[in-house]
Amino acid sequence: MRRLTFLALVSVLSLSLYLTATALEAPPQVTAPAEPVEAPVWSLVPIAPPLSADMHDSEEWIPQVPALPEGVIYTDIIPTTTTTTTIPLPEWTGSIPEVYGDGSGCTQEEASIIARALWDRGASDETVTKMLRIISRESLCDPSAHNGNRNTRDDSWGLCQQNNLSGWFDEGKLLENYDRFAFAGNFAYNAESCAVMWEECGVGPWNYGNYYCSTPRELR
Repeated sequence: MRRLTFLALVSVLSLSLYLTATALEAPPQVTAPAEPVEAPVWSLVPIAPPLSADMHDSEEWIPQVPALPEGVIYTDIIPTTTTTTTIPLPEWTGSIPEVYGDGSGCTQEEASIIARALWDRGASDETVTKMLRIISRESLCDPSAHNGNRNTRDDSWGLCQQNNLSGWFDEGKLLENYDRFAFAGNFAYNAESCAVMWEECGVGPWNYGNYYCSTPRELR
């Protein structure tokens, strides 16, 4: 009996020593590092599905917009439109005098340019008609008209035959800022010089035999 017990102990001890030696000889276990987890990228651009062999150009693809994180919202972008409103210029609809008969007065367009220049300075429609008559008489509504007859003391220019010899264009005078040589090529510019003279002098400068400059309203 003692012999059997001794043999059993020897067997258990031998097995224990074997297992211990085997564990020491085994290579160490290496644990692979965990792969980094990419953070989700949020984009408002639709994500296209991967192409496959059975996908054709004729197939309809409905873009999928990813869900937004909590606290993030879509912002509607509303395009703005700029509207430009053009206000038409007022036109002259009254009579257009022709002192010397057909063709001696202004055209409708020319009369409107003259009227606007006068209206800007407070002229009435009655005054516009009066000035259109004067312009027809003085120049046939021709901004290039020039009377250079020095024997009659004339050196008159443009639509209203404004006389250079009277000193209107001299420095410090009413028309010092106007170039009489530019009247022929710029109808509106010449019309403005006529309106400036009317505003200051009424119709006095164009009264035959009694040229004068007076501002009372009744003389206009």
